[in-house]
Amino acid sequence: MLKLLKYDFRRERDRILAMFAVALLVQLGLWISRAKLDDELLALNTMIYVALGIGMIVTAVRIYLYNLKAYHRQLLPERTLWKLLSPLLLLWMLLLAVELVAVLHVAMYVQIYTTDFFPSNVSAMGPVILFSVLWTCGFLLIMLMLVIAVVGSLRVRGKVWIGILMAVGLQNGYAYLENWLFGPYSLRIDQILNMEYVPAQSSPVKYLAPSALPSIWPLLFELATAGLMLWAIHYLVKNKLEDRA
Repeated sequence: MLKLLKYDFRRERDRILAMFAVALLVQLGLWISRAKLDDELLALNTMIYVALGIGMIVTAVRIYLYNLKAYHRQLLPERTLWKLLSPLLLLWMLLLAVELVAVLHVAMYVQIYTTDFFPSNVSAMGPVILFSVLWTCGFLLIMLMLVIAVVGSLRVRGKVWIGILMAVGLQNGYAYLENWLFGPYSLRIDQILNMEYVPAQSSPVKYLAPSALPSIWPLLFELATAGLMLWAIHYLVKNKLEDRA
């Protein structure tokens, strides 16, 4: 497994470092060009980190596609499951690096500026937010891997359009099912980053909602779903794609 991670990272190393360098330079340019810290600057900072996270997901998908097509990867004495988990684990490692940079960025702002612009409960919700980002992106990658495995096992034309329709349908269908079963799922990143204002003595106080920890049942449901999807991916890759190669 460690060898697979090393090979995958080395192949995409220059692209990954370039994305980090561009993101840091843009953040530095924004900081220099702004006279003060405000909501607009924080929104721009967040957009850059979101774009960097999307770049990490795209990189993980590239690695997964390469591993499926590369003949020499199939000759490695590694179990098929480890080959599938390698892009996922690498994605989580890269996202941890992005989160570390973001945390250091926030710490710098706290030291230089006032903390009035930050939610009052950001310290309490911080670990939940970091975990939510990791899990949401990892779950999305597993969905994309399943779509790619299913489309790759088909012998029809128009696979790209079939994959796009399947990805959109799977994502929206699962979101509808989860919302129907559990209602607003507080571990979802769009729910956690919901900004609310409550009256205070002098000025409104901004905080991240919900302030309570999320329910464990939706997370367990997603864990079970992710396990089923990984089993399906393993079956398709091992019995359809590798045999065809």
